[in-house]
Amino acid sequence: MNEKIEIAKNYHELTKHSYYSVRTTRYYLDWENKPYPFKVYINLPKYSLPNKIEKPDLQTHLSFEYPNETSNKITLNDIAEILFFSYGITRKLRFGDEIFYFRAAAATGALYPIEIYLVAEGLKDLDNGVYHFDPGEFILSTLRKGNYMYYLYEYTGKNNTLKNSNVAFILTSLAWRNAWKYRERSYRHWFWDAGTVIANMISTLNSKNFNNELILGFVDDRINHLLGIDGIEEASVAIIALNGNRNLEEANLEIPYKNPSYVNVSKKKKIYEEIIKINIASSFQTPEEVVNWLNKCYFGNDSNNIDALRIKLMLYDNIETLKLGDTILRRGSARKFSLEPIRYEELSVILKYSFKPIKADFLPMHDQSLVDAYLIVNSVDGLDNGSYYYDRNKEELVALKKGKFRKIAEYLCLEQELAYQASVIFFLMTRLNEILNQLGNRGYRAAQLEGGIRAGRIYLISYSLGLGATGLTFYDDDITEFFSPHAEDKNNIIVVAVGKPAYKAKSGKIYLNAVDHEEYLKKFNLN
Repeated sequence: MNEKIEIAKNYHELTKHSYYSVRTTRYYLDWENKPYPFKVYINLPKYSLPNKIEKPDLQTHLSFEYPNETSNKITLNDIAEILFFSYGITRKLRFGDEIFYFRAAAATGALYPIEIYLVAEGLKDLDNGVYHFDPGEFILSTLRKGNYMYYLYEYTGKNNTLKNSNVAFILTSLAWRNAWKYRERSYRHWFWDAGTVIANMISTLNSKNFNNELILGFVDDRINHLLGIDGIEEASVAIIALNGNRNLEEANLEIPYKNPSYVNVSKKKKIYEEIIKINIASSFQTPEEVVNWLNKCYFGNDSNNIDALRIKLMLYDNIETLKLGDTILRRGSARKFSLEPIRYEELSVILKYSFKPIKADFLPMHDQSLVDAYLIVNSVDGLDNGSYYYDRNKEELVALKKGKFRKIAEYLCLEQELAYQASVIFFLMTRLNEILNQLGNRGYRAAQLEGGIRAGRIYLISYSLGLGATGLTFYDDDITEFFSPHAEDKNNIIVVAVGKPAYKAKSGKIYLNAVDHEEYLKKFNLN
């Protein structure tokens, strides 16, 4: 199925936004049926995570660099810190009768479809097994006890990092939670939302000297089987493995079926056939298929030898950014920008560090990326207004069009005023046809996921500089047209707007055991 790339192409075309489509498609949100943003297991043993959380104290921009040396011993305290700063609750806001719990990583529509599972083996203070992380109660629920790292190793095509690992995090998407609002298009959101969580997680791991690798090559139904999920209502998205110092012992690959009960997230759920189809079509069936796919994950750099003005990034002599923990607590999604300019030095820092290499199985070359950054500059001191392409290899901006494009930026971003107000808007694009031709339907996941990670990094570095950022939806083909001819062979993945907030927001806090699930579930009759 992975080679039948017309499935991914058709899905992408079907889920594009256009000026016409958003005006002819009628859909109304059923607020009485809004999904509960936490997965609550019934009758599983629960472990409370340590309640003393230390904030990662490395400067944010340095946390995008992978450590040269790795810390080999990881503790439950480390795991608690990693989980909190990846996906913990940092804000509680009341709107009417409902309390909204905002998390460490951005999520489209604040719906939080991503779930995190933990596979642990050989730790001093946690039994070997598979666990689910509940950020509401800040606990781990025990899904399985025993040794399962060898299982992960086998079903990722014998990934080298997993061969030495004590800990792996598995991210899934609980599909309906996002589809409630975004319907068929929500499959894209699986990877955007996972990407922002992964951006936080990688930075937190790097800050603690835990060398790590992002894994996208795995046998889907085997990983789903390990977690007791069906691959339809909830499906595996990505794995992050920590490089340890141990000899993996061979273990039984035949593990029993489990389907642990959890509380319904809504009274009614809808499974969109288009999402089921693209997810099945981009799934792997055997470890051999994984290995063959990974052998194809080599791409040359984007060709950008065009006759145009090139401008070198302007970096501070001594870059200073907020410490990572403070940045994550400060991060939000800006709701209004002032029209004040940011400095070109600030934009340069955002570009340089957001496009630092990602250590991932589908990006085997150090400087490889499936995503390119295009920009509309509205208000940046030291840089003319206009549209640009970022040449990450030369650390240069390539001028495409000069002019004032605030209104165009607003239109391209589904006519949202935030794009008009922002100092700069990042359009993260990819050569989708080339990627699908080489990597099959799984390449669709890879491009979307990397786009989400890059967006998550733009969020982090922007807030670390005292700026604001927000993700915006968009008119797909109009973006390609605007940046053509340079981008004529590319499709837009995700958009992030950056600028100076027009208000002063309070920093978030560390909220542990913040949610009383029983009270909430009784109120909405979800038990």
